[in-house]
Amino acid sequence: MPEQVRVVGLVAAMGRERAVAEARSLAAALAAAGVEVRAEPELAQECGLPCGTLSRSEVVAGDLVVVLGGDGTLLGAAREAAPRGTPLLGVDLGGFGFLAETHIEELYDRLEAVLAGSFDLDARMMLEVRVTPQAGEPSRSFGLNEAVVSRGAVARMARLRLEIDGRPVAHYPADGLIVATATGSTAYTLAAGGPVVDPAVECVVITPICPHTLYSRPTVIAATSEVTVRVETSRGAPDDGVVIVDGQVETVVRPGDTILVRRAPFAAKLVRITESSFVSRLRSKLNWGVSR
Repeated sequence: MPEQVRVVGLVAAMGRERAVAEARSLAAALAAAGVEVRAEPELAQECGLPCGTLSRSEVVAGDLVVVLGGDGTLLGAAREAAPRGTPLLGVDLGGFGFLAETHIEELYDRLEAVLAGSFDLDARMMLEVRVTPQAGEPSRSFGLNEAVVSRGAVARMARLRLEIDGRPVAHYPADGLIVATATGSTAYTLAAGGPVVDPAVECVVITPICPHTLYSRPTVIAATSEVTVRVETSRGAPDDGVVIVDGQVETVVRPGDTILVRRAPFAAKLVRITESSFVSRLRSKLNWGVSR
């Protein structure tokens, strides 16, 4: 972490009025503290900052990125910040916010300490997702939560072939397959019946979505393993499928295309400024142990 935070990137959920309003207030507080504040043009204009033409990659290239919004906003920022090693501080604005570290009021209470570099970092494993088509150029994307391989627009089962470290595992007739990190275990994987995994555990969780088999179970494998998924032809019909990373980056796949999911060469650095634990988040966000 930096000895002192001199450049802060602001990322906000532009569709949420409160997120934009809090960004204005925070930008003013940071500027008053002598910090350079960066934001993309739309948010910069809302905050009265020099608009310029800063890209997201330039916004996250400072000492710290503050994300105002929900988990989706943080996931998008993580894809840009993680390769650069920039710490991310998620601010919960009243939504589900499982990844967010603090509330806006707590941030202001601790702002001086944060700008002095007094915070801890959690390194969260990320995934690299490579799609290699039979024809055309391969593509690559990164995600903090998961990669989902699922059927396309046609409402029939996908037929997916799974390999781990080059070894065949199973054929799944299913709606799809989720390959997730421990961080993502409380997202789509949880809804699909997968296990809850402490994000301190570095692993990969594979969860079939509505499988039409009796043997299909969520599987936890080593973080160093490589997962390969292929979409196969269904009953002679050349159905397209889709790969969606963190619910945001979408790639169409066709029978015979190869989807490789493995550990990314970098981690997302999430700022911790409170004593909140994973267990306490389960209780507060998922209502574990709460009588109704």
